[in-house]
Amino acid sequence: MLTRRDVVRGFAAGVGATLMGPYISKGAGKIRIGFIPLTDCATVVMAQELGLYKKYGVDVGVTKEAS
Repeated sequence: MLTRRDVVRGFAAGVGATLMGPYISKGAGKIRIGFIPLTDCATVVMAQELGLYKKYGVDVGVTKEAS
């Protein structure tokens, strides 16, 4: 039986896939992530430092930007 949460989750996934589909495709190139050097950028920077992007086969460039 579907719950309201399942319906909302499915709808959100469909909308996200529709909006991001043209940008995420096999061989689309490098994803560039710019960050402002604050504490909330830690997940992006640590994922790069720990090699998580390469581990999962994602070509990501992380760049420090001006605030």
